[in-house]
Amino acid sequence: VAFQGDTAITILTTTSAGYDLSFTGSQTTITENLRFLNTGQVTLGNATTDVLLFNGGVHTAGSASNPSITHIFATVRTSGDTLELGPLTLDENSILDTTNANANPDGAVLNLTTIAGGDATLVLNSGTGGAIRVSDSVDDVAEMTIRQSRGVTFQGPFGVATPGAVTINDTTDGQAVAFLGDTAITTLTTTSEGYDVSFTGSQTTITEDVRFLNTGQVTLGDATADVLLFDGGVHTAGSTSNPSMTHIFATVRTSGDTLELSPVTLAGNSILDATNADENPVGAAIDLTSITGGGATLVLNSGTGAAISVSGAVDGLTELTIRQSNGATFQSPFGTDM
Repeated sequence: VAFQGDTAITILTTTSAGYDLSFTGSQTTITENLRFLNTGQVTLGNATTDVLLFNGGVHTAGSASNPSITHIFATVRTSGDTLELGPLTLDENSILDTTNANANPDGAVLNLTTIAGGDATLVLNSGTGGAIRVSDSVDDVAEMTIRQSRGVTFQGPFGVATPGAVTINDTTDGQAVAFLGDTAITTLTTTSEGYDVSFTGSQTTITEDVRFLNTGQVTLGDATADVLLFDGGVHTAGSTSNPSMTHIFATVRTSGDTLELSPVTLAGNSILDATNADENPVGAAIDLTSITGGGATLVLNSGTGAAISVSGAVDGLTELTIRQSNGATFQSPFGTDM
């Protein structure tokens, strides 16, 4: 059932049958909450300029029967109502927005299951009051942008087969953009806003140099076996804006690139390694401001060619191990309460 021109409907009722349904006009408006119950496919738009407004919310997931897949090539909006989509395939660059272009700035919940990006870009905006949750895998998205949210959770693998860029424009202060599964990102861009960012999958790889500019907290790992590789280096200090705290419970590596961290709090035994497990034995500088050990152990390895520098206090460590360095300097009190 295909609506190819501009379309306005008050109430759309579907049934649990195997037909497809598509809206590909430039302007589509449906007034009441819409639950797609058909078990075929749903297509929302076929051009970047297409705009679909679901004034009461839209669902292709969460019902007794749901479409097998949702194709999107459009801007899909609600007016501060829930946007809940089943398996999502991007046919081209698209936007999902529960604020109706900021006419309802509080927004609403934006729930997705899987995202197959098709090398397209995707912008997500759930407003200042709505959280974003993606319950399964995200892959082959050229760039994922979080325009605004009240927290974002990616529960499954992110970009593992075909990574892309991630930009976090804003999220409510004190709320986190959290990557819970294995994650691969080419370029991560953050902004000087008060949100938190966390990576707690078993394997995280970010290709380009990362400067965390968010002024909330950063969490790197939540288990001893977690490994995070920042192929171009990583910084939570040294920028015009920096996170207030860096929590670590993992092995954090670079491939011979600078590892520069703001006040570090260890949540468990951890390793900071600028040699990528000795693949780049010359290493790179490890610069830390302070370390709060929390009764954990910490191993530092800056390689044969680079120094370790800790400018602030070090305390609460069970054991500190210097595996390799070209000199290590602790400039402030060390272990006074150990």
